[in-house]
Amino acid sequence: MKRIVYMLLVSVVLLLVWQDDCIAQRKNKKKKNVPQTETKQSTPKKESDYDRLFKGKQVQTAKGLMTIHMVNDRGRDLVYAEFPVSLLGKDMMLTSAIREISDAGEGVVGQFNNFIYLRFTRLESNLMARIIPGDEPSNIGTEENVTRSLEQNTNPGIWQSMKIMAYTPDSSAMVVDITKILVDHSDYTSPFAAFGGNSMGGFTQRQHQFRSNMTRLLGVNAFDNNVVVTGEYSYSVNHTFMGTQTYRKDVAVTVTADRILLLLPEDVMRPRFADTRVGTVNLKKRVLGDLKEGFKEIRYTTRWRLEPSDEAAFRAGELVEPKKPIVFYMDTLIPSDWKKAIKDGFEAWNKAFETAGFKNVVRVIEFPKNDPEFSAININNSVIRYSPMWLEFAQNSSHIDMRSGEILNASVMLHGGVLGNLERMYKTAVMASDPGARTNGRLPEKTQYELIKSYMTQVAGSCLGLIENAKCEGAFAVDSLRSPSFTQKYGIAPSVMMSFQMYNIVAQEEDVLKGVRLIPTGPGEYDCYAINWLYRPIYGVASPAEEEPVLNEWIAKEKGNRNCAFGYGNRLIFDPSAAPALLGDDHIKMMNYYLKNLKYACEHLCEWYAENDKDYTKRSTYASLLINSLDFKFRFLASHFGGMYVNYDEKEGVTFDFESRKEEKRYIDYFFTLMEEVSSLKVKGLEGNAEISNDPTNMLVWGIFSQMFAKIEYMYFMGEKSKDTYTAEEFVEELNRRVWAPTREGRVLSMVERSRQNIMVGLMSASTGLLPDPRRNAAGGGAGQRQLADGSLYYHISPEVLNRVDCTINREAENMDEHNIYFPIITDLGATREPVQHIYFSMLLKTKDLIKQAIPRSSGETRKHYEFLLYKIDDVLSVK
Repeated sequence: MKRIVYMLLVSVVLLLVWQDDCIAQRKNKKKKNVPQTETKQSTPKKESDYDRLFKGKQVQTAKGLMTIHMVNDRGRDLVYAEFPVSLLGKDMMLTSAIREISDAGEGVVGQFNNFIYLRFTRLESNLMARIIPGDEPSNIGTEENVTRSLEQNTNPGIWQSMKIMAYTPDSSAMVVDITKILVDHSDYTSPFAAFGGNSMGGFTQRQHQFRSNMTRLLGVNAFDNNVVVTGEYSYSVNHTFMGTQTYRKDVAVTVTADRILLLLPEDVMRPRFADTRVGTVNLKKRVLGDLKEGFKEIRYTTRWRLEPSDEAAFRAGELVEPKKPIVFYMDTLIPSDWKKAIKDGFEAWNKAFETAGFKNVVRVIEFPKNDPEFSAININNSVIRYSPMWLEFAQNSSHIDMRSGEILNASVMLHGGVLGNLERMYKTAVMASDPGARTNGRLPEKTQYELIKSYMTQVAGSCLGLIENAKCEGAFAVDSLRSPSFTQKYGIAPSVMMSFQMYNIVAQEEDVLKGVRLIPTGPGEYDCYAINWLYRPIYGVASPAEEEPVLNEWIAKEKGNRNCAFGYGNRLIFDPSAAPALLGDDHIKMMNYYLKNLKYACEHLCEWYAENDKDYTKRSTYASLLINSLDFKFRFLASHFGGMYVNYDEKEGVTFDFESRKEEKRYIDYFFTLMEEVSSLKVKGLEGNAEISNDPTNMLVWGIFSQMFAKIEYMYFMGEKSKDTYTAEEFVEELNRRVWAPTREGRVLSMVERSRQNIMVGLMSASTGLLPDPRRNAAGGGAGQRQLADGSLYYHISPEVLNRVDCTINREAENMDEHNIYFPIITDLGATREPVQHIYFSMLLKTKDLIKQAIPRSSGETRKHYEFLLYKIDDVLSVK
């Protein structure tokens, strides 16, 4: 019985438990079946600041370096950027590029223009855009606290402040209105080139007035390392000639341009110090090392980041391809018969890169046809663009990482007049030696190809970080330039980076018929040497300073090799070995060959270029170009008077060798011979048929003589520093003696002799300081001399040179960086010397007496000439 009762109790308990479980399950099931809307209503989601920014607005979005939005807010076009927190403090660049333009004279399609470096920081609820100067000093010393002090004293200035409107949902980025930076006009983001067709060679100034009410946004884009905003901008432009007279006003110009914000490489390339002995594009930097020495200047080279794809093979001496080749994309609009020459000209540099251990470095590829991802305006692409406008040369530009000198991209604008200008220069230079150049039509296709290829090779060299080498034109022996085998192998100079586009002006017609080359070849011995020095990686070092022993060793290997010498061109033209426009190692010998060709050209020019030239326009043009080309050479030939040969050496610094008296005498003789020879340089058949123009003889005599006289400033300097040279007084006396020799001899004067005497009297009169003309100077030749109030001669020369009797600039710790071989040649500082006006005054009095004695013994044109000179002298001497 008990057992039965027990079993019943257990059953009741189990039944109760089962009932509770069922009730619980029904409750859970009921809870799960509650509609979602009922839950949302009970816990409504809050709308974020981020969501409200874009609610109800038209938005175009692009994602890349950052997410960027073009937002239309009640008719206003704005640009919002989701600026990542991770980009705070990173170095960036802001630039612009032209997509379309209404006036190509202001800038051309594909041209990158103004740019600045930026760094963004956060200050409370604002994002600050700070401008980095790019030349701010850095600490290279051991005092670590100096770095903090420099940062405090060179903190980048705030350019724009943007309120942080919201954060992204994951808080990784700040949303700001970046319209002021990527849309609004500023001097930093002007789309217009500093130099354009409307600049008229720099004589015209252009003022661009932004019209914001006529500007609209077109779109946004984004890439891995940059974002882009495209807009159509409207400007009103005024053109002022020589800064005085406005001759075009309110010219409407519309440009479609990209504003590009680029992140600079986070892995900064190791810089390489520049060296005066190798011609590279340099980047100035200020550094602070020893606190007692203070700041000093160093210079980095500019170069592409070139790393071997197989380091082990590279170290073993094998040629390897780079990890990232230097690719130039070529515009499909370029004339088809130019394309091969352009490609071959650029890729010719691969020969030079092989000396640095690389192969297939430079590559030219046409714009991809079926690649929607490709953009010629993308700042990551280097392009060669065609611009159908009136300029006659190529423009190139590049973007540089100011921290290291790394070239980020390079672009070339090839203007439509390039080939016509190359042909015109070629015909002027070699019409006497190349029968194929004697045509008013196009040159033979082979010649056109060679002209474009040679020019493009030179342009490509600039894009690679090289500059003009003023010494290369004078490296080869003059007679070698008449050798077919030599010129076919080596060209006309050891470098294509000549100061001007030169052709073989030495070769004669018989030489050309035998196969002498007239057009420069690809990169020469110097170019290969310079590319190796600039680009070959140096392993086992950690800093630019540690690279220098190796770099110096490479330079030392070529010491004394004239083909690898480098020289800067100088506006004062004082180094005869760096005189551009003169070819070969003996300038007199070269000029004799050149004059022989010139006379032959003057004799036959009218018959060579008669076709389709009934009005003599083309023949007159070539005649003028021939004479101007000769006059242009005189200024460089005159560098032998007071000539200073500049030598660069690691240990000694800069040293000078002076032209000897014997050599100066040789050039004085030659210049007086030239003045006689130019009287025969008249184009046969042109006078009487073309429009009235000046007889070139007087102009050429003036050019020759005034260039001689203008070098007197160097004579003063050389007379102090060298024992084997003309003094200034001796040089002036030599010129005076030769000019008045026919007068002393009582001869009837030729037209050339009358011109020389007229010029001499004018120069002496100006140099006495008696004339009330503020433009007068001691030399009378306008070449950098001035008279001070006390009558002292003021001329330009380096103060370092003046302070050293042995003419050596030593490399001193207080003014030379021990890790940077850079020797600046200063030629624009004044040095006051002894009074010199009395020398010219005394000479003028002697000349007056000589003329008074000559008048009674002369007649005709000679007598009238003397009477006029006597009147001029009396007029000068009578000045109160």
